[in-house]
Amino acid sequence: IVRVRSKAFIQSTLFLPLLLFIILLFPLFIKQMAKESGSYVVVIPSTSPLKPYLDSNLRFIFVKVPPQRWQKLKKAPGKDTLVIQFPEDLTKQQLNFTVYTAEKLPVATAEALRNQIEEALQNYRLEQQGISKAVVEALQFQLRLQTVEVGEEGEQQTSVIAGMAMAYIMAFVMYMLLLIYGSVIMNSVIEEKANRTVEVMLCSVRPATLLFGKVVGVGILALFQWVIWIAMFSLLSFWLSPLFVKMAAEVPSELSAMQATQESQAFAEMMVKVSQGIEFSWLLYFGFFVITGYLLYGLLFAAVGSLVERSSEAGKFSLPIMLPIIAAIILLSGVLFAPESTLSRVLGWFPLTAPVIMVARIPVANLPWWDIALSMLLMLITLALTARLAEKIYRIAILVYGKTPDYKQLLQWLLKS
Repeated sequence: IVRVRSKAFIQSTLFLPLLLFIILLFPLFIKQMAKESGSYVVVIPSTSPLKPYLDSNLRFIFVKVPPQRWQKLKKAPGKDTLVIQFPEDLTKQQLNFTVYTAEKLPVATAEALRNQIEEALQNYRLEQQGISKAVVEALQFQLRLQTVEVGEEGEQQTSVIAGMAMAYIMAFVMYMLLLIYGSVIMNSVIEEKANRTVEVMLCSVRPATLLFGKVVGVGILALFQWVIWIAMFSLLSFWLSPLFVKMAAEVPSELSAMQATQESQAFAEMMVKVSQGIEFSWLLYFGFFVITGYLLYGLLFAAVGSLVERSSEAGKFSLPIMLPIIAAIILLSGVLFAPESTLSRVLGWFPLTAPVIMVARIPVANLPWWDIALSMLLMLITLALTARLAEKIYRIAILVYGKTPDYKQLLQWLLKS
C-alpha cells in the first residue's frame, strides 16, 4: 500500500502510456511540421531533358529558366529557392546532383527532392528505351501470401503476420516485466535491510514468509499497474487513432494519392490480421511463463538484495542473473526465423531464458506437445529449487552487515545450512 501511494509509482503509472504515445506520434509531428514549413522554388536550366518529368506539388515548384539566368541564380540563390545543377550524362549508373541554396536544407526536404528527381530520372530513362510509364505501372503488382493450415479439424486460415507480431510483443513484455519488477524487488529488500526495518518485521514473521510475501506483493503491484496501463493505452488508442491515421495519410506528400491509399489499406489489413489471428492458447502459455518467470527471477533478485546494503554493491550478483534474459532478447530474431532449430529448443528448455524464448516460439511454429511440456516441467522444477535456495540465502544474509560476501563465502553458507 505504501508503494502504491508513492509519488514515483503514481507518476510512472499515469505518465508512461502518455510518454509512449508521444514517442509514437513525435516522428509524424516532425514530418508534419516539415511539410507545413513552406514551398520551395526549384530552378532548373531550360536545356535539361528532365523538365517534362518533374511535376510541381505543394512542396516544390519547378521553374525552367534560360542558361544565362540560371548561372546568375546559382551564384546568388534567394530564400526558399533551390538551384539544381544536373550532370551532363544522365545515363551513368551513379549520378551526382548539386543543389545551391541560401540556407541549410532540412533533411526531410532534401530526401523528398532526391526521391522526386530519382522518379523523374527513372521515367526519362524508360522513355529513352521506348517504355512508357503506363506500361511500367501495368507491370507493377502486389503479392500477398495467405496460409491455410490443414489438419484433422479441416482447413483453418492462419496468419504469419499475427504470429510474428505477437511473438515480438509477448517477448518484449516479458523482458520488461522480469527486469523492471525484479529490480524493484531487489531495491526494496536492500532498502529494508539498510534502514533495519527488516529486523522489526522478523520479530513477528519467519524469513521465508517475508521473502515470499515480498515477491508476491510486488507481483500484485505489477498486475495492478499493468491493468491500468492496458486500460489507459486502449482509451488513448481509441481517442487518438483518428488523429494518428489522419497525420499518417497527410505526411507522405512525395507519394502519389494512389500509393498513399495502398499503404493505408495495407496497414489496416495488417492490423486486422494481427487482431483476428491471436489464438487463446498463446495467452494461456503466456500467462504460465509470466507467473513462473516472474517468481523465478523475483526470488533470485530478492536473494541478491539480501546480500548487500547498498544498490551499488549488487552489480556483481545481479549481472549473472540478468545476462540470460538479455541474451534471450539478443537471440530473439534468430529464434523467430528458426523456431524449431536445436539452439531454439535448448534456449526454450533452459529455465532462465525460457520465459522469453517460449512465448516467442509458440506463436510462430507448431511445436510438439512434449517440447512445450518439457519446458514447463523444467520451469516448475527450477522454480522449486530456486525457492529453496533463495530462502536459505535470504534467511542467512538478511541480518548480516558489514563486508559484502563473495561467491566463496556464499557457497559456504549454503553448504552449512
